[in-house]
Amino acid sequence: TIRLVIWKNGKLQLLQYFDYTSPADVVFHLLNTCRQLDLSTEEVKLLLSGMVVESSVLYEEIYKYFLHIELKVLPQEVTLAGKLNDHPHHFYSHLIEPALCV
Repeated sequence: TIRLVIWKNGKLQLLQYFDYTSPADVVFHLLNTCRQLDLSTEEVKLLLSGMVVESSVLYEEIYKYFLHIELKVLPQEVTLAGKLNDHPHHFYSHLIEPALCV
């Protein structure tokens, strides 16, 4: 499942979950949503979190269509314990950020 959150002009436009089975499905959902909301893939800034790495097929497929892609980083005040630091922090950012609001 991917979670797609879209902000435009400082306003939340969409919060939607999509199931996928292949990287092409993810790209389809991204492109279709951009088309429906009249967003240019050349201007959209994607901020990715979760289990995606730059050398993955998923990242490479997304990169074919979107110019501005970043991997989300955790806020500086967040420190991870032990073995969690063996992996890129964007793997966990989508799980940790909701806890920061508490």
